Amino acid sequence: MHRMVIVALGIGSTVVASSAFSQPTDAVVRVRGCSLNEGYTIQDAVQMSRGLPRDESSANLVFIREPVVVSTAFTDNYDLLLVQFYSSYAEFLARLESRRAGGDRSLPGRRPSDVMTCDPSGGTVRHVTMFPSDGFEGVPDETLMTIRFCDLEEGRTVDDVRELLAGIADNFAARDQYALLQLWTTQLGLDPSFREQNRRFQIAAVASSVAAMGERLDLSRTDFNALAGLPVVMGCTPRDLWRTYRTHGGNN
Repeated sequence: MHRMVIVALGIGSTVVASSAFSQPTDAVVRVRGCSLNEGYTIQDAVQMSRGLPRDESSANLVFIREPVVVSTAFTDNYDLLLVQFYSSYAEFLARLESRRAGGDRSLPGRRPSDVMTCDPSGGTVRHVTMFPSDGFEGVPDETLMTIRFCDLEEGRTVDDVRELLAGIADNFAARDQYALLQLWTTQLGLDPSFREQNRRFQIAAVASSVAAMGERLDLSRTDFNALAGLPVVMGCTPRDLWRTYRTHGGNN
């Protein structure tokens, strides 16, 4: 079965906040593809990840993301996303070296390699800026999120996108809708097609519950326009819908 998993790792720093946002944080993200081994499901991967022993070489936060309604370009090749957060490049590399030197200390039957086989190329490294709305209740152990791929308009920069997301959050807040917004840009290990289009990025919105995501999506059935009164700085694909599971770490 040729199906894949993606792994992401993150770090934190601060950027300017808007009226609808709590203080945003930046992150650096590593994305790596993995295939589910024959006979295993996403729930097996979630259970395995939650049951792994953790130590000083482990990621600070771990999430597994399951496609719900996404492009067939993903589902023809992949099963899920696995997301791991670190506080800095130095911490990530130190912990990577520690695990490399110490080997896999998991018990047989509970190792990641028992459930999935990961891309040996090392994947890509991405920056993520996270913008929690002031009314956002936090990410629970299981919820829904949307992701869309975007390209900057000519003459625009990522800073323009940050300001746009602040305006979008304000417009949603006016309807009592809040989410954790994320801006993802790829920095290292880019696919050649992305290197030719280095103005491409991703926008994600993580809901505090499944019900909250339903209410957020239902706004699209009304006269609500998230971009009302805002400049055009990017063009985006329709949203993909994902289920996200926290398998290790605190609320983020």
